Amino acid sequence: MRKLLADTSISNNPKIIEELKKAGWKSTTAYRQEKGTRCYQFGVLYRFENSSVLKQTSSSKRVTDKQVTHYTTGKTAENKAFEAGSNLTMGNPSSRFEPQYPDIAFSFSTLPSIKNMLSNEFRITIALDTEYVTIPDNNELSREIITWQFAFWNPDNIEQIVEVIFYSLNGNRLPLSFALSWMIENFHLTNYPQISLSEKGIDYRETQRWISHSRKSGKGSHNYTRQIYSTSKEAIECCDNPAEKEALLNCNLNRQDKNYNPSDQSAWCLGYYNSFGDSDKSAIPVTLICHSNKADFTSFDLTEWNFLHKLKDIQGGMLSLKPQYIHPRTCSWHWRFYPIQISFRDTLCYAPPKKKKLEHLGNIVNIHKHEISKKELADMSSFLLSNPVKYMEYAITDSIIVLQYSTALWGQNQTMPLTVSSAAVCSAVPQLSKALNVLPDNANDFDRKFRGLTRISHGRQLIINKYNKPSYIEDTSLVPLNDDCRILHEYAKNAYHGGYNGSSIIGYYDKITTYDYDLINAYPTCMCLVPDVDWCNSVVIQREIYNRPIILQDFRTPFDPMFGYIRFRFPESVKYPCIPVSVEGCLIFPQSSEGLDGVYASGPEIYLALRLGAEITAVRVYVGTVLVDDDLQISHSLYHTVKQLVVDRKCVQDTIGKGTIPDFLLKTAVTSLYGKTAQDVVEKSSWDAYKEIMQNIGGSRITSPVHACLTTAGVRCCLIAAMNQLNTLDYNCFSVTTDGFISDAPSEVVYRLNLFGFARLFQEARLKLTDNRSSDIWQLKHQQSDLLNITTRGNVSLAPDGVCAHNSYSTGYTPDSYEDRLAFMTKVLSRTGPLSCTTKKFTGLRDLAKNNDAKDFSATDITRSIRMDFDLKRLPDQQTFHTVYPVINETTYEIANFETRPYTSIEQYRKYKSIGKSCVVLRTENDWSVFFRKSYAKKGGSEHHIADRDAYAFRQLFTIVMGYRLRMWDIPYLSNNKLSVDQVLDWINKFNPSARVFKKSDWKNARNAMRAAQMLTMQEISDLFTKMQCIML
Repeated sequence: MRKLLADTSISNNPKIIEELKKAGWKSTTAYRQEKGTRCYQFGVLYRFENSSVLKQTSSSKRVTDKQVTHYTTGKTAENKAFEAGSNLTMGNPSSRFEPQYPDIAFSFSTLPSIKNMLSNEFRITIALDTEYVTIPDNNELSREIITWQFAFWNPDNIEQIVEVIFYSLNGNRLPLSFALSWMIENFHLTNYPQISLSEKGIDYRETQRWISHSRKSGKGSHNYTRQIYSTSKEAIECCDNPAEKEALLNCNLNRQDKNYNPSDQSAWCLGYYNSFGDSDKSAIPVTLICHSNKADFTSFDLTEWNFLHKLKDIQGGMLSLKPQYIHPRTCSWHWRFYPIQISFRDTLCYAPPKKKKLEHLGNIVNIHKHEISKKELADMSSFLLSNPVKYMEYAITDSIIVLQYSTALWGQNQTMPLTVSSAAVCSAVPQLSKALNVLPDNANDFDRKFRGLTRISHGRQLIINKYNKPSYIEDTSLVPLNDDCRILHEYAKNAYHGGYNGSSIIGYYDKITTYDYDLINAYPTCMCLVPDVDWCNSVVIQREIYNRPIILQDFRTPFDPMFGYIRFRFPESVKYPCIPVSVEGCLIFPQSSEGLDGVYASGPEIYLALRLGAEITAVRVYVGTVLVDDDLQISHSLYHTVKQLVVDRKCVQDTIGKGTIPDFLLKTAVTSLYGKTAQDVVEKSSWDAYKEIMQNIGGSRITSPVHACLTTAGVRCCLIAAMNQLNTLDYNCFSVTTDGFISDAPSEVVYRLNLFGFARLFQEARLKLTDNRSSDIWQLKHQQSDLLNITTRGNVSLAPDGVCAHNSYSTGYTPDSYEDRLAFMTKVLSRTGPLSCTTKKFTGLRDLAKNNDAKDFSATDITRSIRMDFDLKRLPDQQTFHTVYPVINETTYEIANFETRPYTSIEQYRKYKSIGKSCVVLRTENDWSVFFRKSYAKKGGSEHHIADRDAYAFRQLFTIVMGYRLRMWDIPYLSNNKLSVDQVLDWINKFNPSARVFKKSDWKNARNAMRAAQMLTMQEISDLFTKMQCIML
């Protein structure tokens, strides 16, 4: 149970106040006056400080002619591709639409990309931080809040910061609504010209509304209609029901009965109710922002207003998707109130990667956190008593950093986006609209042309079963333009997979030099190669390929918008197949689709598979019609968006340098765009604290499965093509992670790979993005002469600039330091089982915002056990095993080195994966001998060995429903859009051959293409297929 406690150290020590006054703090008491009684009494310290950050961020920067020159000219870089491989996919996208280049003199807020991210909507920014102590209480941890620190801009001197610190006088926690009301009144926040509200707020009586009933037509009518009045006198005078009139006279002008139901048109409303609709039009807009705000937002007394219910857990912060309206009483006049419209934000969502700490943000705006000892940090209450001045400086600095950093990013007192990636969407939409010849404010035309969706009326929504809509538009009025658009959406969604992550050569290697290569700006570059589909064309699907082999002649380019359901088989000589299959949440790349009816795949994967010699059979494949612009060039709208961001970032780097706030903003924006196109393509859920259920996060404004699928497939294919070509050249690839890989191939070899034609395409994109300055697509990130590679995202070198990926393990040392590397390497080399490490666990929104038995925020140490064994995404090659004995700091260790090969089928993967789980550790050759002995004892093959026949029977039913939801076949009864989910489930369970009930969660999971590997073959479901009257599409 949340314990609402506050520390009273300050109120119990008058000497502290005197000492703080001498240091420049002013002291007062905050309270609310109600009928002669003081309520909510809290101590307050405050002061005014000037800020220099505003001058830094608002000044214009001048760009010299020399700096501008290279934006539009430059020597064309040499193209290093060995071969074209295919026709140019981009054509000449610069022929009609070029990004805007900045004028010679400009301020960064005028750069097109940044301008579109910023809002011109006024909103008072109030930064918050808290200090507290955690104490044990009946085997639980309880917090006592010492102080609440606020910082905001002074409306009477906009270059000045108001610093306000609340502390408890009686152990009660501070109500946020009271704190806001007190600060608005005492620091004159209504003085902003954008606010039309009086300093005294609004009289509650102005919001009172009365209801009575009058006859619809004449005195003889027995039908009454409900009317709303601003005064009780009007309501009584106009009431035609004698009994109701008498009741109104006797209610004594009281508030309405709590049992009154406003939706009941005939119910009596005996008393007034408050209607805040008019007053909210003049509400004071406020943004409350913290850093890592779970500790701070939960520090308030939530009795009157539990705002946590309307927050969402996003990127580690608790944010409000929509503003909340509150109406707290003013502190001086209890019959008046301030209408406040408040949004909640977190600077954690605006922090650069690997610089998430508040001190990092402070360094960016040249405000440094005060250093305090670990002893002082562990007991803030004692720290306050021993050095109150230093405590206050330490405490208020965090709020100042939050205020200054958020102002430097988004402007002074301006509306802030949820995250930098959501700001990137705001920047992208105008650019995409311009590239597609759509008016910037025409959302419907944008959705039609960019992603083939349209909005329908509420009436039409009622006849469309939302459970047959993909998750990213499930709770919206959006639907595909037509059936062809729906097919492309569904097939692209089903073919979508995330990045390629895995290891292929395991062990310790110190006799060779290895290199870690990154594909430069992998996802932004690949986005430039993705063509737009002509969704508004009368022929959206250009070609359909049924039940025949696919050949290279079926392609115009590898990035054709091709999506299909296929069967495949790679030659045994191909070490790295490229068709992904998701098996129980793990992405593997088997040699064949054996044991499966088929798999979903996209154009780039099918193209590369054919170049690798694979046999691909189309069960059903669709190719979309590409959009061409007025110059008959293929449209690549994402290219123009990425290009503008690149141009603007180059301008920023040339004027004020790398690592600055505008540079970070643009870098994060360009790298996060791909994620927004893929948002909720694979269903993701978050906790809805108000409804207390998990709900889909929903799509973004630019979610597009077609663009997302082709982008991630293109990056995967680049990496897999490189790995295969290096293998042909007798080089090794040890590990691959999303956009790069570790190999023993030197850079002169890697840079000259043609990647089966993908290099030419990526180089072309790089040339266009850099204005012909560079065609390089690879970048060397690390180089090391020692490498321990154990599993996916688990490799380390002792070299200072070497690789260091911990597989989620924490050594306790500074990340990437020599001590950290040494500890990780030696623990892995000496392990006899899973490794244990201690990390902090923070209370989540689900527990913080419970309606009953909510928990207070706490940070507790938890011990995790992490397996450091090879994850078996590929099959260990027993013929390649040998033992090595690394010597580190005069200690000798033992580990097995070996290579891997692809599985022949998913059933083979399942077999070896289950054996791996049964092994305690897989480090030495002896450990692996046990593993292989178990594999000999366990039957293999492609048949389904299912001990539990009931589970097998349920799997048959699940396969039928999944095939329907993935549009592989139709079930006429389920296509009735008028059916509720409960009716659907009742009907399905009539055919359920198992004892397990088919539930709503199973219905939801059945549309997740990532689970398609769980489907049985058609032969295994044929009888049930017939009983449920399924029809092949």
